[in-house]
Amino acid sequence: AIGAPGPDARLNRNQLSEGACLAGIGLLEYGGLRHVAAEHLQDLVKAFPASAAVHERWRNRLLIDLGAEGMRVHYAKFVAKASDVPAAQWFTGYANLVAAEQHVRDARSAEARSAYDTAIDAFAQSAAGNESFADSANHFAVLGLGGRALLRHLAGDGEGAVADLLRAAALRPASLDEADGLERKPRALASRIARELAAAGKTALSEQL
Repeated sequence: AIGAPGPDARLNRNQLSEGACLAGIGLLEYGGLRHVAAEHLQDLVKAFPASAAVHERWRNRLLIDLGAEGMRVHYAKFVAKASDVPAAQWFTGYANLVAAEQHVRDARSAEARSAYDTAIDAFAQSAAGNESFADSANHFAVLGLGGRALLRHLAGDGEGAVADLLRAAALRPASLDEADGLERKPRALASRIARELAAAGKTALSEQL
């Protein structure tokens, strides 16, 4: 399975400290002290900026408390201050991918498109900045490109949709048959878009897929 990049491999004592802090934050939340827990979680992100476990907790907390756009704002600030920019770009890309999918669920197409744009760009920068992140970043970029392609298609931009799908196929072909958070696979999206373009008489575009 494709997951977060490798930078959260660290000394065992740091892993124990990280886990203990997350457990403590959970206890604060359980005790109704969510505001205090949120402050501690923000500090933990600063202490472990490349931890997949910390980011998962932070991302979920931001999404619940502030919504998809609030989460995006916090990740924009996070990456702007990061010392390890490729790692921060990876986590920012993933947060924006999550935000885009939430916007799709909520039928907010403009917001979803913006989040997909940010996710795709962030993953590209992460891959370019650290080769060890490239495979994972490219995988999630393919899922983002598939999601954005459908939005473009539904908005009448067949050329843009096809361009995104061709870019996805070239970037990481193995990811075309992997599902995104909405259980959609880029290859299946490409097939749908090709059929609908052909039905609309846009055969030159549909045949590219």
